[in-house]
Amino acid sequence: MPDRVTIVVDKENWESALNKVSKNGHTAKIDYNNLWNVLTGGRECIGIYYYTLREEPENPFFRFLKATGVNVRAAQTLGYHDIDEAIITQLPELAATADTVILLSGDGDFLPMLDGLVAQGKQVEIVAASAMIYGEYFDRAAYTVVNLESFIDQIKTDEVRLRPRESRMTDEVYIKVTGEVFTSAENRSIIAEMVSRMINQPGLTVDFLIGRPTDD
Repeated sequence: MPDRVTIVVDKENWESALNKVSKNGHTAKIDYNNLWNVLTGGRECIGIYYYTLREEPENPFFRFLKATGVNVRAAQTLGYHDIDEAIITQLPELAATADTVILLSGDGDFLPMLDGLVAQGKQVEIVAASAMIYGEYFDRAAYTVVNLESFIDQIKTDEVRLRPRESRMTDEVYIKVTGEVFTSAENRSIIAEMVSRMINQPGLTVDFLIGRPTDD
């Protein structure tokens, strides 16, 4: 029987979860395309929704998500006070044609709304850092609770590398990328801007290396 999946991300809770499972004070870099693949596990994904508080049209990370097919939604732009309110109000409609809802948040505020989806025959999967998962989620037989710690190593990546060569230490950044999404000039420009902002050096020359980077 087909299993259609809708993924919803609570930005604030998700980022806090990543900080919780990070080591040595460094937030893990995530391969988001791989994250979606791990979460769906071969099932049909019919929508990915990333909820943030406010609209940030120049945010390179949000532009990257949009370029990869993720629907980025700003709660305040939609007329809601916060992310929780936006998700609670909109998720039932987003899940209308889904068999399974995967929520990247352990926030207990979503429990009544999710119980309503379960009553409609939906499967619910909660993904978050173990310390951030509301206890009652474990008491619901219809819920699948997944600790982020259990698969964080599968979705971490070092594919985005700041590798200045010795001969030109200040004006070039080399990035190893994989996946078809990076083949278009538009998407590469988004990544280039994101990297420039990451290290606070606008105007860098950014080369995209397909495959294993060399040491020269």
